[in-house]
Parts: sequence; structure tokens; C-alpha cells
Amino acid sequence: MPDALRDVLRAPSLARPTGCAALGAPVPETPAAGAAWCRTGEVFAVHAAGNSPGVHSMWLEALALGYRVVVRPSNRDPLTPFRLVTALWQAGVPTTQLVLVPCDHATADLIIERADRALVYGGQDVVDKYRNRSDVLIQGPGRSKLVVAADADRRAGLALAVEGAAYHAGTACTATTGVLVEHDPAGFARELADALRELVLVGPQDDAACLPCMPEADAEGLAAAVLERAGNATVHLAPRVERLGGEGALATITPAVVELASAKNPLLSYEVPFPCVWVAPFERDAPDVLDGSLVLALHTGDAALVARAVELTAVSNVYWGRPTSWVHQDVPHDGFLGEFLMRAKGLAHGD
Repeated sequence: MPDALRDVLRAPSLARPTGCAALGAPVPETPAAGAAWCRTGEVFAVHAAGNSPGVHSMWLEALALGYRVVVRPSNRDPLTPFRLVTALWQAGVPTTQLVLVPCDHATADLIIERADRALVYGGQDVVDKYRNRSDVLIQGPGRSKLVVAADADRRAGLALAVEGAAYHAGTACTATTGVLVEHDPAGFARELADALRELVLVGPQDDAACLPCMPEADAEGLAAAVLERAGNATVHLAPRVERLGGEGALATITPAVVELASAKNPLLSYEVPFPCVWVAPFERDAPDVLDGSLVLALHTGDAALVARAVELTAVSNVYWGRPTSWVHQDVPHDGFLGEFLMRAKGLAHGD
């Protein structure tokens, strides 16, 4: 978030096609024959998520590109966008250019309908609702996966799996959901279970907190759903609901690790908001099981395998030797937002 605020035009500039004039360049200073990069609308609506403050760095790009931005905060975290919007108003951004609209779902739907472009976060139900809308960019389940190949160091692969699984308490779309292991997936699942069992169990106000906090009833439902879906699969680490002290019956869920017999099992992509990892065997002649991933991380020395992964059409990001949770300001989250907000428009003028 701080980096996005310090250099708000960085990502839009990276997204701009090289054939288009620089952002904000006066027409007389552009090539006599070329292209301009122009907005595809005027109003950009955001239905924000509450799993990370970082989600609010994206709509800053729309604001920098000249859109009027409407932010509908998440019920889970309304304070982060409130602070950010208030700070931007105080810095001089007009209230006619940026508004914060806490509202119910019916009003939120109306905002989406009236906006020219919209960014929405949510689960599979949100994906299904908007999948046929070209004016809505969907940020749904990540179903991010890690491949641990037989040619790579196993201990390093385990470290990547632990880091990815625990990222943002397992609630982020880039947290590791599935791990595919080329050699001895059962042994890897046991080692991963032992490592995740060591995660510190503390309250949400503690700096060492690395597990989610939620109402106890919600935690019980999530843990039960994982165990029910696991069925006959091998559960190396069962999720456990631990009540946290204080009022409100808040609880956390400890990590889960389940071994699947096949990477074609749909559970490999079953995503829940706590550290829950599904481990399955990996076969190089069947890379299609890797498709449908926001992030695909590969722990291997085989450049050809990485090249094949890059060609998968339903994989948004490929990380080689890094965890699925790795981030960098120059690496787009799910493509550049500018690709969705802008278009190249032919531009020519006399000498």
C-alpha cells in the first residue's frame, strides 16, 4: 500500500501499450500518427474485500487515470478504506472524484449497474453472478498452487509451502491452496502437517498472530465443511476450532493438511479462509491440472516445465522458485488493471 501511494502512476505506466503516447501528453506533443491511451468510461465502482488492506491499492490506479471512483467497503474491514479515502480528501482529491459508500447489498448492486466499470471481490457465487459481464472485473477465489518437483530441494519446497499456506492467515487469494508433489506426496504431506502444527495460536491483537479470527459458529462451520469434503482422503492435520478469550465468542481455526489420491480431485482447488492445504501427486505429462490458478508457483530446476506452465491459458501468474504469496509492485495481480480500464485510440494530427 505505501508503495502504491508513493508512485500511483507506476502500474498504469507499465500497463500502457508501447504504441500509445505517454499519459497526459498534450496532443501537439504526440507523434503525428500513433495512438492515445484513453479511458473506457468515467465512473469506476469497487466492491472491496476485507481480507487485506492491499486490495485498496488497485483502485488508486483508477483514480490516477482520471476515473471518478466509488468505493463500497467490506463489512469486515470498513476502517482501512475510510482512513485512505479521508486522507486523500485531506490531500486535495475532490469529493466529487472519490466517494466512500457503506451500504447494503441491494444498493451495492445498483452502484455496479450505474458504473461504467466495476471491480468486485467475492467467492464462487460472485464469479457466477458476473462472469458474463465485460464491464465487471472479478476477483474471485485464487485456487493458487505450488508444484514441488523431484529435481528440487525438498526442504526448500516445504518452506515455500508453509509460507504460502500461512500468508494473510490463509485468507488471501494468493495463499497456497493446493500442493502437487512429484515424489512421495504422502511424506511431503506429513512434513507439511508437522510444520503447520507449529504455527502460533494467539489472539488477533498480538503481532505474532498468523491464524484468522472469526465468530465461533463460522469457524465451526468451516472446519466441519473441510472434514466432510475430505471424506475418505487422508487427513494429516485436522482443523481445530480454538475459542479466543474475551467477549463475542470469537475463535480461530488451526491449519489443515489433506492428502488426495489424484491431482484431478476437485478438492485441490477447494479454497477456505484459513490455512488449508490439499496435497496431491504431480505427473509431468498431465499439466492441465495446474490450470485455473491465480498463481502457479514451481519449485524445480526444469526450465521446460516452467515454460509449459506459462503457456497455460487459465493461469494468471507463474512464479519460479517463489511462494504463491510473493508480491512485487511491478508484477500484476491478475493482469494490469489498466488493461481493463483503458483502450488504445488511434490519434493523428497535422505537422
